Amino acid sequence: GDEAAAAELSLLLAEPDLHPLGELARPGSLLRVAMLDRRSRTPQDRLGLLNEVIESSFETKPAVALAAAVQLAHDQLALMEPGQEPTHVEAAVAAGWAALGRLRDGNSSWRHALAWQREARGLASAHAQACALAGDATGAVHAFEAGHAFLLGRRVEQDADNLRVVGGA
Repeated sequence: GDEAAAAELSLLLAEPDLHPLGELARPGSLLRVAMLDRRSRTPQDRLGLLNEVIESSFETKPAVALAAAVQLAHDQLALMEPGQEPTHVEAAVAAGWAALGRLRDGNSSWRHALAWQREARGLASAHAQACALAGDATGAVHAFEAGHAFLLGRRVEQDADNLRVVGGA
């Protein structure tokens, strides 16, 4: 599971760099720059780069968009102050759920779907923590449970599909 997902993600990230920050850079290259080049970038540059990765990869490489969205949610959470509205974290989380939905609908194998769901686990917790930091305990519980329901719903669909296959055999 995790090994296959890591191998697929490393293939996505192994694209050649055309220009690390230019418009011609590929999404995987931009994600690699954002993830590995932390020391030489300001937090705002890094957030901008992660947003660019999400926008440029959402349609064609949702796995890259998902990885960038998870990282963006955690980076935005790290920058939040107590009492601050969690709008930036919520936007990153929404992008992550949308990317996961594209992966899920892309007819990926059960193992790949499970790996992407594992990748997305941090989305609900980042959203819940952001709501708690903002002072919204109800929102925190709702964010956590909504994330859990999204992931559990997919698992129930997979089980139903498996039962149909077994019942038809």
